[in-house]
Amino acid sequence: MEENKHFTIDWTNCRLCPRECGADRTRGFGACKVGNTITAARAALHMWEEPCISGDEGSGAVFFSGCNLGCVYCQNREIALGHSGRTITQDRLCEIYMELQEKKANNINLVTAGHYLPIVIESIKRARKSGLTIPIVYNSSGYEKVEAIEALDGIVDIFLPDFKYISSEMAARYSNAPDYPEVAKRALAQMVKQTGGADPANASRARSRRAAVRGASSPQRSPAWQALGICAELLITAAVICALYIVWQMWWTGVEAERAQNETTQSVDWSDPSNNGGTVTIAKAQEGDAPVQPKDAKYGDLIAQIYIPRFGSQWHRNIVEGTTLEQLNRHGLGHYDTTQMPGQVGNFAVAGHRNGYGQPLGDVDKLQEGDPIIVRTKDYWYVYHYTRYEIVLPTDVHVIAPNPEDSTANPTKRMITLTTCEPKYSTPTHRWISYGELAYWAKVSDGVPKELATTDSSGAVMFSTTETPSIASRIGSLDKVVFGALVVWLVLFIAAAVAWRWPVLREIRAGERRRPDASIYGGLLRLQPGVAPIRWLLLALLLFAAAAALFQWGFPWAAANIPFLQQMSNFVAAS
Repeated sequence: MEENKHFTIDWTNCRLCPRECGADRTRGFGACKVGNTITAARAALHMWEEPCISGDEGSGAVFFSGCNLGCVYCQNREIALGHSGRTITQDRLCEIYMELQEKKANNINLVTAGHYLPIVIESIKRARKSGLTIPIVYNSSGYEKVEAIEALDGIVDIFLPDFKYISSEMAARYSNAPDYPEVAKRALAQMVKQTGGADPANASRARSRRAAVRGASSPQRSPAWQALGICAELLITAAVICALYIVWQMWWTGVEAERAQNETTQSVDWSDPSNNGGTVTIAKAQEGDAPVQPKDAKYGDLIAQIYIPRFGSQWHRNIVEGTTLEQLNRHGLGHYDTTQMPGQVGNFAVAGHRNGYGQPLGDVDKLQEGDPIIVRTKDYWYVYHYTRYEIVLPTDVHVIAPNPEDSTANPTKRMITLTTCEPKYSTPTHRWISYGELAYWAKVSDGVPKELATTDSSGAVMFSTTETPSIASRIGSLDKVVFGALVVWLVLFIAAAVAWRWPVLREIRAGERRRPDASIYGGLLRLQPGVAPIRWLLLALLLFAAAAALFQWGFPWAAANIPFLQQMSNFVAAS
C-alpha cells in the first residue's frame, strides 16, 4: 500500500482509475492490462504534438504501456494492450527524464501514465532533486479520477487531455465506458483549476511557475558573455561571407562566363558539328597549306572555338579577339591581336584564366605530349598536337612572338600557344606557357576530326562534344532570384503574422519564457512570426536573399573597388 497526496493506492485491490476494477496488480493485470511494475514502449524526442508542446527541440515523450479505456479505434493498440514495451525501474525512469533533458527536450511528456501514477509522481520528485528543471506534461485520455488529478498539483505544469465523447452511448459502444463524459468533465475541470483557467490570479501563478522552471534551466548570461556571443556571431558571419566570396570567384564567375559564351555562340550562324545530335562523318585530313580564317577580326569578335579532349569530353571554349580582362572574364579565351590567326604560319597565341571565370586553362598541367588541341573556325578545323611547356616571367613576351623558339628568326611552323597564370591558387608571379604544332586541317563541311568523334553500339559516328548549358547558367541575372525570395518571404511573413503572430515575443512579454540573451540571428529569428518551422523558413529565405544579393551586387563591387580583392580576383566590371 502506498500513500499519496490525496488518496491511498492499494495495488492488491486497485481502484486508481474510474474503472475501479479491484484487481490485484501485484499478481496480475487490471483493466489497464498491466501490473504494478512500469512498462514503457518508447522514450524519445517527439515532434508531433501541438507546436506549443513540441517547441523547437521536441517534446521528451515517455509512452507508457497499457490503458484503461481500450478504444476500438486506438492508433497505438499494441501499446495500449500492453503488448509492446520494456519493464523498467523507477530509477531508470528518473534517468530517462534526465537523458531527455540533456537532449534539449522542451518538456517531459507523460503519455498515458495514469495507471502508474504513484510511481510516476515519486519518479518526478526524485528527478527534480537530481536536477530536472523542464516542465512536466500529463498527456492522458481524460478518463481520470479527480483525486488522481489533485495528486498531480505542483507536479504537473501542463495537462494535455483528450475529450473523446460527449455521448454516453458512443462512449459505451467504442470504449466500454458509458460514464466517460461525466468522469472526463470533472477531471478536466480540476486540470483547468490547477493550471489557471479563466481566473487571472491562478493563471498568473501558473505562468510564474512555468517561467521559473524555464529560467532555472537556462539562466541568462552576463552582459560580457552576451557581448562575446555577438562578437562570435559577427566573426562567423565574416567567415561565411569570405567563404561565399571564394564560391563566387571560383564558381559563379564561371557560370556567368558560360552564359556569356553561350550568348556569343548563339549570335553567329556557324553550323552545328553534331548535326543536331544525329550521325556525322569523320572529316578528311587535308594536305597542303592550311587556309587562314579569319583574315582579321574586331575586338570582341568570336574568331574560333577550341576543343581539348584531355580536359574532358565535353570541354570546349570560345576564343574572342582581344586579351583584356573584360574579354577573358566574360568569354573564356582571348586571342593576342598581334599574333597570327588559326592556320597561319607563325604563332596563334591565346590567353585564359587558370582559376575563376570558368578556369578555361585550369588543367594545362595535365597536357601530355601528342595531345590534340583542336581549333574550329567558321569553315575549318585545325588540329594541333601539344609539344611542350615552359614557365616564364610575365615580362618574357617572346613566347607570343611569331617564332617563340627564336624570336629573331622568321617563323616556319604553324604553332599554337596557350598562356595562363602560375601558380594556380595564389598570386600569379609567372606564366605557364603551353605549345602545340599544326598536324592537319579539315573542312567543317566534311564532318568532324577523328579526335572529336565517337561511335555508338551500332557503329554510327557521333560528335563527342555536345553543348549542354548548365542549369545555373540559364538563370541569368540573380536580381530576379533576390526579389523573388523577398516576395516569397513577404507573403509567408504576412500569412504567418495573420495566423500565428509572434508567439515567442508574446511569451517573453507574458513572463512564460525568459528574456533571451542578446543575439543577432536569435533576434532575427524571434522577429519572424509563426511557429518554429515557419520562423526558420522565413529566416532561411532572408539569408538566401542576402547571399544572392552578395553574388549579384556585393562581391562584384568589392572585387572592382577594393584594391587587394581586385588584384586577387582579376575582376573588371563589364562595360
